[in-house]
Amino acid sequence: MLGSYDNPTEAFTGVLLAPAGSTVVTPLTTLVQQLVEAGETVASATASVKQALGITGDADLLSTDPIASENIEVYKAGVQVAGLIAAAGGGAAGLEVTKALSQAVKTASDSSSSVDLTNADAVKAVMDVAKVVSRSWWKFEVGVISG
Repeated sequence: MLGSYDNPTEAFTGVLLAPAGSTVVTPLTTLVQQLVEAGETVASATASVKQALGITGDADLLSTDPIASENIEVYKAGVQVAGLIAAAGGGAAGLEVTKALSQAVKTASDSSSSVDLTNADAVKAVMDVAKVVSRSWWKFEVGVISG
């Protein structure tokens, strides 16, 4: 995948995961898999991600290609998560960010609230939990991804 939140010609170096049986691998399936690895069922993890990130439609996160299906909600949430992964520098740091974000998603879902990835404080909280120090973080903080 090419492109990042601030340089569309830069290669995306994040690690993406998906539960067994998924037909797509996206930033959102990565969050689902992180929750599964933390002990949630796939159904519960998927519901948590959708609820916490404000995805109200009936799209199946494990099979929906947000571009092919023109699903703006799923696409927007995926881009926001990918932006966090890229801001961390991808690789292992990006996985730490998705772990921290999956914890925030679970907490938000359990309390019927949301994780607003357009809010700089919410993004900073995730990055702080992940203990990510990246040269691109300051760029991301200034221009938090919004839809």
